[in-house]
Amino acid sequence: MEVCYKLIRGDIARELASKIVFTSSLGFGLEIIARISKFRKSNGSCFKFLVLPIWYFPKSIAESKKIKVVRDGPKVVLEVFRFNILS
Repeated sequence: MEVCYKLIRGDIARELASKIVFTSSLGFGLEIIARISKFRKSNGSCFKFLVLPIWYFPKSIAESKKIKVVRDGPKVVLEVFRFNILS
C-alpha cells in the first residue's frame, strides 16, 4: 500500500477529494485506499482492486529511502485503524 501507483477514475477521485483529511505523509495512501474500499457505485456495488505488475527500482537507504519500519510502522498501524475502523 505504501509503494507504487494507484489509478482511479477522475470523477470518483474528484468526489473523494473533498473528503480527504489525512494528517501525516503516510496517511494519504492509506486514506485513499480506505475511502475507495468503502465507496459504492450508484447500483450499490463496490469496486474491485487489481494488482498489476510493474518494473521499478526501489531506492536504497544510501539513496535516501525515507520509510523506516521501526519509526513509521506504528504510524501506519494508527492510520489504518483511523481510516478503516473509526471512519
